[in-house]
Amino acid sequence: MTNPIKFRDAFASFIDRSPFRWAALALAVAAVVATAAHNYREIDSDLTTVAMSHHEAVAQLMAATLTEKFGRVVDVGISLSTRIKFRDLVAGGKWLEAIEIIRSVPHDFPHIERLFLTDTAGTLKADVPALPGVRGTNFAHRQWFQGVSREWKPYVSPVYTLAAAPQLNVFAVAAPVKSATGKVVGILVLQIRTENLLEWVAKINTGKDAFVYIVDSRGQMAFDSRYRDREKIIDLSATPVVQKLRRGEHGVKIGFDAMEQEESIIAYAPVQEYGWGMVVQQPTRTSMGLAARDEQLRRLLMGYGFILLLGAMTAILTLRIASARQRAESDARFVTIVNTATDAII
Repeated sequence: MTNPIKFRDAFASFIDRSPFRWAALALAVAAVVATAAHNYREIDSDLTTVAMSHHEAVAQLMAATLTEKFGRVVDVGISLSTRIKFRDLVAGGKWLEAIEIIRSVPHDFPHIERLFLTDTAGTLKADVPALPGVRGTNFAHRQWFQGVSREWKPYVSPVYTLAAAPQLNVFAVAAPVKSATGKVVGILVLQIRTENLLEWVAKINTGKDAFVYIVDSRGQMAFDSRYRDREKIIDLSATPVVQKLRRGEHGVKIGFDAMEQEESIIAYAPVQEYGWGMVVQQPTRTSMGLAARDEQLRRLLMGYGFILLLGAMTAILTLRIASARQRAESDARFVTIVNTATDAII
């Protein structure tokens, strides 16, 4: 008798005679199903991570770009404020003469909307381009003043709305002006439109139907690519993603966007050194990465289904063989009994 036949007969005998055959079969099926479910979850998690890693990389690239751009504007502010003639004029209280030295800055650096000089108390002394009615106004309540005067170091402010017309949404880069002896004698403030934020990161591909929004150091929405003309500054400091950004965290997740009323991929990264943050968001329905994941998972389920069907067919065939063997043995015993009885009669 060959080995396959011996194995078949032994397995059929086990199915037929073992009192634990059904329990053993149930445990085997449960183990197979549990293993398949675990593998499915692991594969699902790995594919999801791969699909969303691109979004996190985009958010981090945009955040790094903003960090570089902020650094350049700060460098411009430091360069202007440390010019020897400029600082000497400011130290001498010659505000209008000092501002004339840097009058061409908005032309040379188009992203700078406006610049002005204040004294150490925050009172505006000179501005370019000049706005009517603002000279002599004290801006000590502004965040840029509170930030730069805290340690008398350059400071990038949160977003705010200009007091004078046109009431644009801007943020400021404030740099202290120090005399030759190191004494703070004034403050140079560069104002930049929030629209420039998107221009700085616009060349980075975010994917189909994706949008970006930028939050400042107070957790306010500095800019939203969906609503470029929005005038109102929205406070997002209570949202979980913004709270993570303010703690310097980065990551990516799938969550429900209450504003868009749909599930979205949300990637976020902090703008290091300045307390700002970048968020890249895309509806899950338009994600090519998640679509590829779903297709692979469907194929995996089809494979599991085929294996399950094959196993079920094998089990049914085995049971039929065992049943046929049992009937054959029963018939043989019956024939033996009949022959024995016949011989006894004879």
